[in-house]
Amino acid sequence: MIIIRPFTPLSLSQFSIPIHLFLPSNLRGVVNYICNPKTDVNERKEFYDYIRENIPYATGFICNSLKEFDEKYIEGFYQLSGNLAPIRFIGPIIFNSQQSMESKTKEIIDWLDKQPVVSVIYIAFGSIIRLPPYTIDSVAHTLSNYSFIWSLKIKTSFPSSLMNLDSNRKLVLEWVPQRAILSHPSISFFFSHGGWNSLLESMFHGKALLVWPFVADQFDNALQLIHMGMACQVSDNLQTDIEHMLNNNSYSSKAKEIQQIVIKAQEKTSKEPIIDIVQLMSNNRKKHDEF
Repeated sequence: MIIIRPFTPLSLSQFSIPIHLFLPSNLRGVVNYICNPKTDVNERKEFYDYIRENIPYATGFICNSLKEFDEKYIEGFYQLSGNLAPIRFIGPIIFNSQQSMESKTKEIIDWLDKQPVVSVIYIAFGSIIRLPPYTIDSVAHTLSNYSFIWSLKIKTSFPSSLMNLDSNRKLVLEWVPQRAILSHPSISFFFSHGGWNSLLESMFHGKALLVWPFVADQFDNALQLIHMGMACQVSDNLQTDIEHMLNNNSYSSKAKEIQQIVIKAQEKTSKEPIIDIVQLMSNNRKKHDEF
């Protein structure tokens, strides 16, 4: 049995049914959360609290990351959790939360096709983060001299800085096909909030990142990719950060290297732990059938 939601009864462990606890992010973030439980009040905190509280009951762990990236955190996880059950890395699993809008996707891709290679900044801060108008205005002013696509969900009207944009170089949209955008050669880098799913997508498509973490595991996610060499975290000077990303090829080069590791993992490595889990559950079923 794979436990993925907090309302699943863990009392099943008394029946010797193998329970694999799903870790939705990288192991670094889980280890840090065990050490320092966050005070953020949101669904992410609830989920990580559940993981932390129920680690002792698990007979195995399923981690949505790659062993190549997280191997150095395994020992720390075991020491802190006290549970030496096997960790099976099955990443990258990229959850599909985007509805299909083929006509809109075609319009965006046609727009990208007209842009020079590695000239466009893609900006998205996820579905939870809501920037206040003055922050949106500040970011928009900083971006005024650059080509960009900004996935922006806003409850109020756009600030003046996003009015009357040159649509040949700038797009602000409530919905975007993120994977299609990240796969396009016109994208220079991804300006992201650091959600793990977005970072996996960026790794899969070989795009460097400028990360602006806001809550929960986003800070650990950002550090993970910074230490891997394919990302930079925002400073107090966004203009300088953008210029740094545009003029420093080392991030993109590293992103391409990591892309090959991620693709290989998705094609081959990630299948092996899943097969192990299926065999384990099958053997357990046969054991109970004997009684």
